[in-house]
Amino acid sequence: MLPKVTILIPAYKDSFLKETLESLLKQTYDNYSIVIIDDASPYNLKQIVDDFLTDKIRYYRNEVNIGGTDLVKNWNKALTYADGDLVVLGSDDDLYHPEFIESLVALSEKYPQLDIFHCRVGVIDESGNPIFWGSSVAEYETDIDFVYQRAINRRTQLISDFMFRRRALEQIGGFVNYPKAWYSDEMTVYRLAKDKGIACSQETLFYWRSSTRNISSMNND
Repeated sequence: MLPKVTILIPAYKDSFLKETLESLLKQTYDNYSIVIIDDASPYNLKQIVDDFLTDKIRYYRNEVNIGGTDLVKNWNKALTYADGDLVVLGSDDDLYHPEFIESLVALSEKYPQLDIFHCRVGVIDESGNPIFWGSSVAEYETDIDFVYQRAINRRTQLISDFMFRRRALEQIGGFVNYPKAWYSDEMTVYRLAKDKGIACSQETLFYWRSSTRNISSMNND
């Protein structure tokens, strides 16, 4: 049986959540679930979720807003809801290509010694129009090459274009928590690639939405 994937979505904003879920529910890979963690949002996120009428989505609501003061703490709370062999930390406004999960699971099967997988990234505006696509990426990179390409060539990457083996992520203590989450995403992926390397799809399968609302809580505005 192919591995199960859990897509974690810490959610606060309602502007693009429906589009994000629509893109995830069009996946060509079937063995996955989507976990929505409503971070005490003032918007009716549950109604957006309930409108989909699917058992692929699980919904939880934080009693108080966590991400507004400690973004990574909320990421790690989200991780406690994961039950898949592989985990993706998504967001409430980005989009995924229908073959995102299938392609990254295939890499996890091809490279069983690795704990982290990702894809090329496209950047879109608030209306979903393309701004630019990230550069091509080797299918396999050592940990040193991976860090080099990011640091020297400024390769476009976010936390949400990665897929992790859940057990490996848990073994390093979850997502690395730095003050204000500065470089927490970078250090998390580097720690999982350390000594082993990383595999990447050659296709652009994740679309990061560049907008004025790319934060966990509008309390930070």
